[in-house]
Amino acid sequence: MIKTSLFTLSLAALLSSCIVVRNDYGYVNFTWELQMNGSPVGCNPGETVSVIGPGARYDFSCLDYGGVSGSFPAGNQTFTIQFNPTDGSAPVALSTSQYVYSGGTTDLGHFIFPVIATNGSATVTWSIHQNSLGAPGVRCIAGDLITFQIDSKPAFDTDCFLYDSQPITDLPPGSHTISASLYSNRVLIDSAPSQTFTVGPGADTSIRFDFIVATPGRDAGGRSDDDNARPAAPEVKYLPSAN
Repeated sequence: MIKTSLFTLSLAALLSSCIVVRNDYGYVNFTWELQMNGSPVGCNPGETVSVIGPGARYDFSCLDYGGVSGSFPAGNQTFTIQFNPTDGSAPVALSTSQYVYSGGTTDLGHFIFPVIATNGSATVTWSIHQNSLGAPGVRCIAGDLITFQIDSKPAFDTDCFLYDSQPITDLPPGSHTISASLYSNRVLIDSAPSQTFTVGPGADTSIRFDFIVATPGRDAGGRSDDDNARPAAPEVKYLPSAN
């Protein structure tokens, strides 16, 4: 007869109830940067970078310039590293294949996202002041034109009696200079100081000019700033430089 002790039975029962959990997941880390025409540029607020792998996606603020993911299955895996802009342009995706070690963190490396500048725009408004800037604003009278020039591009005219504002589109991101002069029946009335403004990718920049006039009776013949708004002038495109 084989005798089995109570201790032996208890140990066998305990071992049979144990479940061995194997860690078959690991993590990845990586860094990134943005380049435009081969030169580094910064991320904009709201832009993100994602790592996409088997069964999971993790998003990071682009401004972090690096991150460590949550878990991915261990083994040979392929990952997509994706930059997600906020200017409406398409995401930029890069890929890599690496072995993910169980329970460890795998370095995917450094990723450089090439980005293309998205043009922006500007909206110019103006006000006419009788004799001084402290005087109430009046609007243009019939025959008034404002001549604008941006950078060294050809100047263009806006009928400020018919329109309240001048939209300018296709402006490359960066710094620009705009000048404005008010004419009445082609006679120069006033030239406002030139302004330098910055255009962001996909963004609109507001610009305002103030003109001083001394034409008698303009208050009676013009429209005040409190009148009903008139439409914006037709868009003017920023002309690219000739090759």
